[in-house]
Amino acid sequence: EAPRVSAELVVAEAGAQANVADVGCGTGLSGYELRKAGITGDLVGLDISQESLGIANQRRHNSKEVYTHTHPADLCKPLSPLKDGEFDVVTCVGTLTYLQDAYDTVFSEWRRVLKPKGLCIFTHKKEFQSTEFREVMEKYFEVKHISELMPYLPKHPEFVGEA
Repeated sequence: EAPRVSAELVVAEAGAQANVADVGCGTGLSGYELRKAGITGDLVGLDISQESLGIANQRRHNSKEVYTHTHPADLCKPLSPLKDGEFDVVTCVGTLTYLQDAYDTVFSEWRRVLKPKGLCIFTHKKEFQSTEFREVMEKYFEVKHISELMPYLPKHPEFVGEA
């Protein structure tokens, strides 16, 4: 559910032509939903798992590759394959929980690769939304919307890795 809802929000807020960085793209579930929702701009996936990227690179929507490019990346470090201000939107669905020791670096990098009025859409487990988390997040982003709770992504049958 979260990949679909996030994708619909991207299209509604940024438009179909938006260039999107799918951070922690995994096997490409969110990327597929972004294309299905109508995203036509560049879609770049980043993930630490080569196995997951291999699956993401094979994923198709309307017989076209979902991702324009994918890059292996440790998401707790600078996202060196990405340029400053390259994206209209950064999405991160089901991955931020694993980055909790590096929120400042993560959000700083997302802000760096976003255009000045860029949009950041992510999911995060409620139990990890501490005061510290909110303070770091609000240092880099203006909060426009917080959704209701949704089913957590690792329960999806296509998720590769530990739940």
